[in-house]
Amino acid sequence: MYSGFRVQSNSTWNSIGQGYVNQGNEWKPIKSVYVVNNGEWKQSAATLQEGGNSIRIKLTLCGGFEVCGDVGGNSPMVYTTPSQLYIPQGWKFRTVRWSARYDDTCDGVFLAQSPELASSLGQIKRKALILARRSSPVYTSLSSANAACANVPYGGRNASGFEWFTPTWAFLNLPNSESGNMRGLQLYSRNTTSNSGMCGGSGGPTTIVSLIHDDYALPFPIDQIISMRSQSNCGKYRCNHYLCDDSSYLEFDEPTPLPPP
Repeated sequence: MYSGFRVQSNSTWNSIGQGYVNQGNEWKPIKSVYVVNNGEWKQSAATLQEGGNSIRIKLTLCGGFEVCGDVGGNSPMVYTTPSQLYIPQGWKFRTVRWSARYDDTCDGVFLAQSPELASSLGQIKRKALILARRSSPVYTSLSSANAACANVPYGGRNASGFEWFTPTWAFLNLPNSESGNMRGLQLYSRNTTSNSGMCGGSGGPTTIVSLIHDDYALPFPIDQIISMRSQSNCGKYRCNHYLCDDSSYLEFDEPTPLPPP
């Protein structure tokens, strides 16, 4: 009997009479169980503990963006969480799927704080976490570049108003320029998803970036994701900057609580 092993059945935790593992394509009975205790392997019966729930937040980005036309060579595209909600500091950045088109250069994509959130936290500057940027960035560098737009009041204007953070896993080599119309960009979490079904460039190439950010905790609260298009203007609204429908989202997991002392 393997009385230390328990599973939930009909809302009751019941003992397993025998446990099996698959070895060499054969199911073999478990004879003993060991755990590491103080650096040593010690025999133990494995008892499953009934776990609690955890929260995952998913931001589906289709249709939630405000897009600014070309202003001085910059065009911000901004998503702000509704009702002054935000992702707290310490939450795990689980998944990113970003599928967008640019004419013709993406200067950077970053998680950020709205002016209201930064002010509520007593900060002088908004904080921004760079997910990807050009190797020779314009806006997402520490410059005084400005992109104001009437329909994006809190967009990407005044880059010097941000305190920039660059994690070790950020992608810092987006192409600096590209001839032709509509360069595509795909960012996705290689450890949790794939780029299947994400859009590419229309009449131009696509940059595909797999970000690996295992167990990364947000260093500060965020309530925005901002993408900055920077380069010559094509003279139209949508061709400057466009998030592809039904393929872009972010996921954040509630941090695992620390065990009791």
